[in-house]
Amino acid sequence: MRWPAFAFPLLILLTACAKEPRRYVYAPSVLTDYQNNYTWTCSNLKDGVIQDSIFFTKTPAGEMLTGLPTTLAIAPSEAGQWGSFHVCDPSVVQGSFVYFGDAFRYAMFVTGTPLNASADNSVGVAFSNEPAGPWTVAPAPVIANPFSLNAWGEGQPSVVCVDGSRVLLAWSDGGPTLSRTKAAWVTLASQSGESGPGGVSALLGSSATTVCA
Repeated sequence: MRWPAFAFPLLILLTACAKEPRRYVYAPSVLTDYQNNYTWTCSNLKDGVIQDSIFFTKTPAGEMLTGLPTTLAIAPSEAGQWGSFHVCDPSVVQGSFVYFGDAFRYAMFVTGTPLNASADNSVGVAFSNEPAGPWTVAPAPVIANPFSLNAWGEGQPSVVCVDGSRVLLAWSDGGPTLSRTKAAWVTLASQSGESGPGGVSALLGSSATTVCA
């Protein structure tokens, strides 16, 4: 069954009281099979520490998502250098994806940065066969920051699955003087070794066609 993806409003839960967990939650991505909702959000792993990780929550369909997420999906330590400090802004789709010869049912596009700052962002991708994971994170970004380390870079991906392994990916492009939205058709289907050692960037470079800039 093809699962529809829904765009939910920005959700922020921040508790400042010393007796409560100092956690934040934002940037949800949701899939549903009409029995359960599967939600991925960005949150901090350590109490009171602003460092983004991706969390997963499963709830019955029709119920509001409440409380703080507890199931870690992707931590910065699991990403390559491109996302070694923050991993956030998940956008998850279901399809038929192949990464280095292995078949996967889900792809998650994320923003990542190696800096403790809102800068040097890149768009990366991870793959899984179950909503809860485990996730295989490509060690090289799909869309690397082409600007200086001080620029915001590339991030905030939003993706829809069009047909099988073909997806339409949109993202924010933040240069030194101009911010804009870009979009491209991307085919996530490779065989072992096709994209070269370490990641999918070479594969996507040959198969991605920019449709909006």
